[in-house]
Amino acid sequence: MLGPARGCFIQDLSPTGLLLFMPKPVPEGTLLDIEFALPDDPAPVRATGKVMWTDNAHRQGGVQVVDIETHDVERIGLWLTELVESGEMERSLREFKAGLTAPPSAQRSRTG
Repeated sequence: MLGPARGCFIQDLSPTGLLLFMPKPVPEGTLLDIEFALPDDPAPVRATGKVMWTDNAHRQGGVQVVDIETHDVERIGLWLTELVESGEMERSLREFKAGLTAPPSAQRSRTG
């Protein structure tokens, strides 16, 4: 499972790939067994991904999904569609961009 307890986070997600932040260096070409849950959906999404690129520390990388069940592809697509239609994705992007341009003192007060 990915998440804070494992030190692994998905930053960007599509049915064919994801941007992954990893707790330890992972070299390009590594195959990963990936399991994560979508918000409000307790059933895990399971896939196999291949690390296609990494940053210099090999702790952030682009992962191409090389094996995933059709129903999990559909679940990811539906979840992304709901995000777009609800306006949640646009709101999150605005907040993210605002955080990038806000002075450090304003960023600290928002994160508590």
